[in-house]
Amino acid sequence: MKNSLFALAVTVTAALSALQGCASVAKLDTPSGFATVPHDDTFAYRSLSAKGVVLATRTEKNDLRGNTDFWSESIDLKLTRAGYTKQADKEVTTARGLKGRQLRYAVERRGREHRYWVTVFLKDDRVVLVEAAGDSEHFGAAEATVERSIATLRVD
Repeated sequence: MKNSLFALAVTVTAALSALQGCASVAKLDTPSGFATVPHDDTFAYRSLSAKGVVLATRTEKNDLRGNTDFWSESIDLKLTRAGYTKQADKEVTTARGLKGRQLRYAVERRGREHRYWVTVFLKDDRVVLVEAAGDSEHFGAAEATVERSIATLRVD
């Protein structure tokens, strides 16, 4: 199950192909109950709970010089076209004062509802994405933990 949830997060990340750029530099504090997964060329940070909830960060060049609304709307269009149902859209602020926009979705996979959150921040000439995904049953139990972890975002 963990692999299918991680595959879901990777699939959604691939759907956000409008953002292409350099290696990531965004990090989170790994929440209690999660284990850090080695980073790769796509993600600067990834962690996974024992029940398959995934957290990941990445940054991309903002070559189009879009603002947070532009990137949020672009992501929303791609996800809704891919069958994701938006459940919430809200402003967020990290502990370090970085303001962003969080989009929350639900999607059915293999007969089960999954949640996917993408939080969009702008830092200098970068678009910073924090992604969280997992089976709704397990994600719901981890929601507060995920929110606290997103608030720890730091961009080097």
